[in-house]
Amino acid sequence: MGYRVGIDLGTTFSVVAYINPETGKPEVVKNKYGESTTPSVLAFNEDGTVLFGQDAKDEKSMGNPNTASFFKRDMGNLDAEVEYWGKVYNPKDLSSILLKKLVGQVEEELQGKIDEVVITVPAYFTNAERSATLQAGIEAGLNVSSIISEPSAAAFAYGINNNDRKTVLIYDLGGGTFDVSIAEISDEDINIIGTAGEHQLGGKDWDAAVVSWIESEFEEEFGCGIEFDLETDACIMELAEKAKKELTTKQSAIIRFSQAGKKGQYELTREVFQDITSYQLGITKKVINDLFQEIAADKKEGFGWNDIDGVILVGGSTKMKMVEEYIMENLHREPLRGVNVDEAVALGAAIKANIDSAGNALPGVVNVLGAKCKSGRNTIVGGKRIHDSIAHSLGMVAENEKGDAYVNSIIIRKNTNIPTEATKTHLLYTSCSMENELEVYLLQGDALNPLECLIAGKYVFHGIEHESGGASIAVTYRYNQNGMIDVEASQHGKRLSMIAEPIPDDMSWLTESPRREKCSEEVDIYLIIDLSYSMKSSVQELKRVIQKFVSELDFSTTRIAMIGVANCVVVLQELTDNVKSFKKVLDSLYDAVENGYAGFGNEAQPFTELYDMAQREGAGRKSVGIILADGIWSEKSVRDSYKYSKLCHDKGIETVALGFGSAEKGFLRGISSLKDLSALRDLNQLTEDFSKIARVVSNGLRG
Repeated sequence: MGYRVGIDLGTTFSVVAYINPETGKPEVVKNKYGESTTPSVLAFNEDGTVLFGQDAKDEKSMGNPNTASFFKRDMGNLDAEVEYWGKVYNPKDLSSILLKKLVGQVEEELQGKIDEVVITVPAYFTNAERSATLQAGIEAGLNVSSIISEPSAAAFAYGINNNDRKTVLIYDLGGGTFDVSIAEISDEDINIIGTAGEHQLGGKDWDAAVVSWIESEFEEEFGCGIEFDLETDACIMELAEKAKKELTTKQSAIIRFSQAGKKGQYELTREVFQDITSYQLGITKKVINDLFQEIAADKKEGFGWNDIDGVILVGGSTKMKMVEEYIMENLHREPLRGVNVDEAVALGAAIKANIDSAGNALPGVVNVLGAKCKSGRNTIVGGKRIHDSIAHSLGMVAENEKGDAYVNSIIIRKNTNIPTEATKTHLLYTSCSMENELEVYLLQGDALNPLECLIAGKYVFHGIEHESGGASIAVTYRYNQNGMIDVEASQHGKRLSMIAEPIPDDMSWLTESPRREKCSEEVDIYLIIDLSYSMKSSVQELKRVIQKFVSELDFSTTRIAMIGVANCVVVLQELTDNVKSFKKVLDSLYDAVENGYAGFGNEAQPFTELYDMAQREGAGRKSVGIILADGIWSEKSVRDSYKYSKLCHDKGIETVALGFGSAEKGFLRGISSLKDLSALRDLNQLTEDFSKIARVVSNGLRG
């Protein structure tokens, strides 16, 4: 059996850990320099080789432009691209290369194969970011058994040395991201009751504040600003990072910087450092306070620092004294000790990689200690059941109750334990689109305004059957243990087919009223059917075509009438939105032809009746007549049809004629205002034409 390892894929440094078979405990695998942490930096050479870790960081510090770092911050953003030696990479590609390098280094060190990996991500990573991380692992050729949130992994690591029942706050400040989680830890379980974070905040931002301070000091001394290029930028960032680290053990740090013969030497005191980075620390304070309020709202009782038994510090940036002082100021005691802040996440991930969902050691995992917990099960040291929680509420774009604005309709609430699933039923208005589709825009966030949330995905569902007044569609979200989201939709229990599509660049339509999107135009359809005796052989097929057509109409905005024409004109069905009533009349169509309800010839024209009905019944509504003919009408009816169809058109009454059999194409187009829709077909081809008409009608007769 090979090794199952945990990988802390960090913004600035990465760490890999495994379970030592001789002790049964997780340990970090050191790199070739004997260090626990490996810089998350890549350097690309012209010959196609790639350096990583400290070797690549050395290249970066010398101003090599072909180096990549801090790409974790853009994970999931496929537009964040860089190019080295003619090849383009996105953050997922860069992470894949780094993962492959890290695992290769570990296999060489352990002299064994890596069978499975658990990769950690910030708790606040979205679906796109988690998916990209998983894909990076797969593209690196790794068997990724799971993705786990960094604070959850740290909670595992804390359990190595402590099984007390505690409610702990996990303060995770890395090089590029910040997470905070509240966990209830017992001897067998880890229950994450709340998570928040800011994944655009980390030690790099403290470094940037120091760089700005150096700039201002330099300009004050010499009266000119610093001229930046790649080499200068790398140099000054390295000086800032070095000074920050010195201030963890010293009261001040000396920074020496020279440019163009101007040599500056500046003393950065801990007090000044804390002052110029107070904004960054303040962000972490706000995130924690907001999380306390969210948990209090969920518990329906107060929640705050008094409810915290201890704080676990995770991430190299928590070594800054200001972080510890902030914790002690609120908790009135020191943070919990026992696990290296740089290693905690990887150690916890290694534990997770070697246990099942119940916290038991996986079959075949070596456990020399044979430790027993109260339940008597074999365990990996630190192994527990984990009940993680969702970091973002999940919703979809929907209409508000008034139907005048788009809102975020939340389906799964933030801080719900995972895995989980939830279903919400939405009404789909089909009057503007007869393509029988539903577009679901996945939102991550709590804001009511969709544009204030992250639009994390677009899913288009097909195969929706028309329902009068709108189709009732159940949308289900499933959030798995990896923090990945599956979206499903069904109609009356029948699962709909789905295609994931790219999110459009322009989502400004979300600021508009849905009524602009949803066609509210009311339409009256007059179905005019040739009832001459020659239609007898075609009636049954024609009924099937018309039934299909009716099923595609939205009767919340549409009414339909049926008119018969032969030697005279008869109204078979007045305007109605009652589908059953209309279909009952349609069922009797054969009798109407056979018994000569309108005679047996072709002497009459229907447009006078159409005109009168539309004028009488259709005030404020759009009217369209659909004429179905199977032959050539008499000379008089043709002449009158041209005359009176034009009268209808002048009054805004649209017409479209469909013919089959011996009908004449020129005549059909002559009596149609919607000439592009008129057609001469075989009878069995009319279904497609009717579907096209249904779409045009539902879109307000546009196009």
